[in-house]
Amino acid sequence: MSFPWISQENFWTLFERGWVVDGRGGGLVIGRSHAGGNIYMINGPIDGRLYIQSALEGGEYIVNHGAYEAAQIRLQEINAFRDQAVHDSHLLLSPATRVLNTHSEPQDKLLWIGARQMTIINKYATAKFLPEIEQINHQWNSFRQCDLNSLGVR
Repeated sequence: MSFPWISQENFWTLFERGWVVDGRGGGLVIGRSHAGGNIYMINGPIDGRLYIQSALEGGEYIVNHGAYEAAQIRLQEINAFRDQAVHDSHLLLSPATRVLNTHSEPQDKLLWIGARQMTIINKYATAKFLPEIEQINHQWNSFRQCDLNSLGVR
């Protein structure tokens, strides 16, 4: 299967202009539903290209690579929950909730997930299990903080 792709140069231009949200650390996705037009994910770079490989919708939760590797079985159990009576309008966010806001007009921003395996938790399971999903994602997240000392910032 062939996927649309963009060059790294064009990707960084889009990123600098604010049209790409960095989702590599995972988080709760805010944006359109599938019926409303989807949110497209960028995977890569792979071989110098970034690929638009799939779509997700607002209310879903992207779990970062480390958490996916560490808690894959539990995340599969959580993601099996599909009770449509539980709706994402009842989400209770904590001050530590990582929010990936892709909403924009006339179309949503792209969501960059990097080149490593991650998982997407459906919106019903996210609404039901958000505190647990956040705990798993946070525990294994290498994107939690920026250590300015290690970067030589004084």
